[in-house]
Amino acid sequence: PAICRRDQGRCVVLTSERCRVLAEPGDLADDATLWIGAMYPLRDPGSEYGPQAHKLVELARRDFAGLTGGLPPTRPGGRPRPIGVVACDDTDDFTAVARHLVDEVGVPAILGFARSKEVLDLSATVFTPKGVLALASNTASMLVDIPHPPGEPRLVLRATTSADMITRPKAAVVETMLEPMLQSRGVLRGGDALRIAIVRSNNASGVSHADKLLSILHWNGKSAAENGDLVRQFVVPDELERKDKPDALNPMADAVAQFAPHVVIAAGTDQGPYLAIERRWSPRTRHRPN
Repeated sequence: PAICRRDQGRCVVLTSERCRVLAEPGDLADDATLWIGAMYPLRDPGSEYGPQAHKLVELARRDFAGLTGGLPPTRPGGRPRPIGVVACDDTDDFTAVARHLVDEVGVPAILGFARSKEVLDLSATVFTPKGVLALASNTASMLVDIPHPPGEPRLVLRATTSADMITRPKAAVVETMLEPMLQSRGVLRGGDALRIAIVRSNNASGVSHADKLLSILHWNGKSAAENGDLVRQFVVPDELERKDKPDALNPMADAVAQFAPHVVIAAGTDQGPYLAIERRWSPRTRHRPN
């Protein structure tokens, strides 16, 4: 399948080593079909995020077609317009993938992406300059601060919860539930104070989550800054960086076990760090981390 561009005087093949088509067979031959892009990581064996995202995009496309019959026609009496998706793998070289979708296929919108940093980079080089809408499934707080021309609509929108939304409930659970619970069970005795480990990924999302947590965490009657060494950050490579490095989490897990926190809080990470920490937690220790 291909799309022919009058403005470029050529046809562009929609399928490639990195990209595949999500569309009904009849939509491929329909010149009225609106093509949008999707960019998620597919070749990361350590995460289901990318494959699940592609499945969900296809489910959404089918639901939209079934419920509405398509987009409104471009002229009165015309037929509804189908939506087709060119879904690509952005595990590596995301700039090339984005330029293919924007410059060659000519999509007006893209769903994605692998990392928040990818969105930040592409917004300045591709999305805003080309007038393409990006709907990002990424949590970094700085996505709302991407500059755009005064008076113009924002072209980069977050389609999931942000670090600000996620960290407030976590902080509240520590202060109102976990600390009183550990005190009532005798885990915190005498002058003991709650120790907290923040495990964050080494990307923009991890920085956003950790910074927000440190700004609002409150326990032992004090803020995180006032609690000093009772809270520590532990940085880990994100899932894409760890895909070929089975031992990448070991240094972090060893350091957390040595610190022996009462509570471990994830800051923009997957579940891998928790598993690595738990393997080092001896049943003879006087408490397990929450």
